Amino acid sequence: MGDPTKAERSLEVLSISNPESNLIPKAKILRGNLLLRIGKFDEAAALFKEIGKQFQPVKDQLDDIVTKHPNANEYFNELVRTNLETFDAKSFLPPLAMNWIKNSPLTDRGIQVLNEIALCQDTMADNDKKIKKMRLILTGSGKVNAFPTLKAGRARTTQIENRLTQLMKKMFTYQKSLIPSSPQDSPQELENLAALVDALPVSPAEFSAREKEAKESLSKMSQALAILEARADRLQAKIVATRLYIDGAIKAKTGVVTSEVQSAEAELERVQAAIEIHRSAIAEISKMIALAKTSVGVGDENDRKDAGVRARFQSLIKEEIARLKSQGISPEITSRIENLLTRIDAVRQRLSSFEAIIKTLALKKSQEILARIDAEVQEVQQQKGELAALKEESQNVIGGLTLANFAEAKKTFDELIIKSDVGVIDVAWARKEEHRNRVQYLTSERLQQLQYIEDDFKEVFEEEKETSPTESGE
Repeated sequence: MGDPTKAERSLEVLSISNPESNLIPKAKILRGNLLLRIGKFDEAAALFKEIGKQFQPVKDQLDDIVTKHPNANEYFNELVRTNLETFDAKSFLPPLAMNWIKNSPLTDRGIQVLNEIALCQDTMADNDKKIKKMRLILTGSGKVNAFPTLKAGRARTTQIENRLTQLMKKMFTYQKSLIPSSPQDSPQELENLAALVDALPVSPAEFSAREKEAKESLSKMSQALAILEARADRLQAKIVATRLYIDGAIKAKTGVVTSEVQSAEAELERVQAAIEIHRSAIAEISKMIALAKTSVGVGDENDRKDAGVRARFQSLIKEEIARLKSQGISPEITSRIENLLTRIDAVRQRLSSFEAIIKTLALKKSQEILARIDAEVQEVQQQKGELAALKEESQNVIGGLTLANFAEAKKTFDELIIKSDVGVIDVAWARKEEHRNRVQYLTSERLQQLQYIEDDFKEVFEEEKETSPTESGE
């Protein structure tokens, strides 16, 4: 047999040094029994009562869960499904019980599987967004931008066209300056377009700067939408808080719905509807911004505006040449201008053919990639089905393990409370036994003392009897 006093002191040290250990409840029960064994009844009774006081609320809360959810299996399966992203096998337990229950390795492994499944689903969701963005790019007017080589070639043709337009402007201005007489001034539109022609980008650096500016502008729009969405979220939170206040602080306490409360609730509904409209508009604008971001580059809105400037400027130049001819300007000058325009048109024709080739190549490459995407999407859809089935199976397994963990926790605290109650009874019984033994001991001592007294008096009585006849004979 070991030393119960030494063992009791070791358990006391454990309780003080590591009070959060899940072994503490059992250690306290054991220590109480050791105190009982060494006869420290007051300390043992106090410890058993402390255990009951500390863990009875936990047992009551676990019993309450059982009462509220008769179909425990369905309850825990639903618990796993609705809290998959942040699920903890101990989260269903009352706060006081969480420190004293340890997850089983199977539960931890199951949660790990669920986390891996959730990670796969998040990855698939991200891939879906990327696929959607790729489809927008490859089916939109800016598909050339998806292929760096083709984009560079297409940008180069645009740069050359811009340079040709600027060259046309310079040559026309020079040839017109050679006219000896002073013809009527050029149309104002031509003068305005001349300034736009000078601003046309003619180098890769200028194109990159313009793309960067366009992307930054779209990013600022996205940031502005994010700010508006955050404001909508804050307003939504205020609406929720106001409704909770009305339900909890007014309706629940007074039980009366006044006209002011009805008016406030109607206003909340109106604001809620406005928020939903606001959010729908934000979502629509966000889609438009996302689409605009995919088309930044060659063929975008700026590129189309440049093409319009070039075409209109060339058309006005031709009209200006016809006007100069009508004013009797030397045919030699107008002929030189027309020859220049003819040569520029020839170069533009070659550039247009090159652009057509680039467009065809971009379309072909886009179709090839889209076909591969469609094949991958079909495979991913099959994997999604398999993953969903695995997720459902894992959820059911975790639900079962969680139920088993709950049952084990409930059993632990039921036994703990029973043992603490039994400990209190044992202390009372030990006190009774000690008292009974003490009474028996005292009774035995009293009887023994009486026996001693009786024996002593018996000897006296016998001596008295022996002396009495002698005295009577005399």
